[in-house]
Amino acid sequence: MTFGAIKTRIADELVRPDLASQIALAVNDAIKEAASYRFWFNEVRGLTFPLVQGQSFYDSTTLASIPWLGKIDALWITVNGQRRNLTLASALTIDSWNEGSAMTGEPAYYARQANGLVFYMPPNAAYTVTIDGTTRFAELVNDSDDNAYLTEGEKYVRALAKAQVLEDVIRDFDEADRQWAMASRQRAILSAESGGRTATNRNEAFL
Repeated sequence: MTFGAIKTRIADELVRPDLASQIALAVNDAIKEAASYRFWFNEVRGLTFPLVQGQSFYDSTTLASIPWLGKIDALWITVNGQRRNLTLASALTIDSWNEGSAMTGEPAYYARQANGLVFYMPPNAAYTVTIDGTTRFAELVNDSDDNAYLTEGEKYVRALAKAQVLEDVIRDFDEADRQWAMASRQRAILSAESGGRTATNRNEAFL
């Protein structure tokens, strides 16, 4: 299902074609909420990008997928064909280590910082970073946009979005409660199915 299709369906079900902009916001908000849970369709396996010698911070200018990462299960670099797992540290700690230092070397730590990733030490070579984790995918903008939340997770996202519009815009709290309950049921169904599946081997093509 596309962004345009789910917006139209929600408007039809609520009988509120006048709330197009509010529904669009609610769908993206619903995806953000759904992305806090792990499902088979939001897993990332083997997402890769190269480090640049001397550069410690990486964001969407390096790889568009980075800001949309959710939970990082594992992050490693490959050195002479060997996997070297990096240890998660705080961004403040890494900033203090990097401050005033021109040293480079083989990175051993990473942190989440400002919708990006920061590494210590700044790399002394073009190591390849590999990430396993989850993603919420890029934000939906155009009516033709779609992602896995609108296919495998469509019923869950639709219920969440309807609940938000009913509660925050229409102010029909009883109906909103019914949709929150529906969303909880759909999340439980997806979680149960996810438990019986393995990783989907998605990579940077998920955008």
